[in-house]
Amino acid sequence: MKRILVLILVLSLSVTLWGCQSRAGNQPPSTPPASGEPDTSGNQGQSDPGENTPPAGQSAASLGGLRLGMTVSQLDSLLGQDYTEKLVDEGGHFREPFKIRSYAEDCQVVVGQTSGKVLQVDVYSALYPTNLEIKVGDLSRDALQKYRALYKEWVGNQSDQPLAGWFETEPGVLVIFSSMENHDRINQNLQPDSRITAITLGGAQYFD
Repeated sequence: MKRILVLILVLSLSVTLWGCQSRAGNQPPSTPPASGEPDTSGNQGQSDPGENTPPAGQSAASLGGLRLGMTVSQLDSLLGQDYTEKLVDEGGHFREPFKIRSYAEDCQVVVGQTSGKVLQVDVYSALYPTNLEIKVGDLSRDALQKYRALYKEWVGNQSDQPLAGWFETEPGVLVIFSSMENHDRINQNLQPDSRITAITLGGAQYFD
C-alpha cells in the first residue's frame, strides 16, 4: 500500500513539473525585436517624421517631392515640361546665371545655368506639401509649432535674432514659411486664423 502511495506521489510531481516547463517554454522571448520589427516595449526612440535618405547631392527637405540639388531631367520627370522660363544672366546671390521656371503660377523653381541643379523652390498652393506634410493654406501657428518641435529657427548674418518661420532643417538648407498675403517671408504677429501663403526651400548661403 505504501509503495502504491509513493508511486502516485511521484507521478503527480512529475506531471506538475512537466506542466511548468511547458508553460515556460511558451513564453515570448525577452530579447529586443529584430531590425524592421515593431518595438512594443514602449522604449522606441522618436525619429524625425521627415527623415528619409535623399539621393546623393539632394536635400532631405522637399516640397511636393522637389529637392535642392535635383537635376533638370529629374525636375522634368516630376513636373513635366509645361512651364514658362526666364533666364537671368546676372547670377546675383546664386553666384551663377540661372533660369526661373514657373509652373501654372503656383510653383517657381530656380535652376542654375552652370550647375544644372535646382537651387531654390517657391510654392504658392497646397499641391506642394513639405516632407512633414505642412502645406500652403495650413494655419500658421500650427505649422510653426510642428517645425519648432524638430528644428531651430535660423539666425542669419543680418541679425542676431532667430527669424520666425525660417527653419534650418539640415546644414545649409532652409524651409521658410510666409504668412503674408504678398508672400513676404514674414511670420510676425500671427493671429489664430493666420495661414501659410507660400513656402520656400532654399540654400542658407543665398539668404545671407
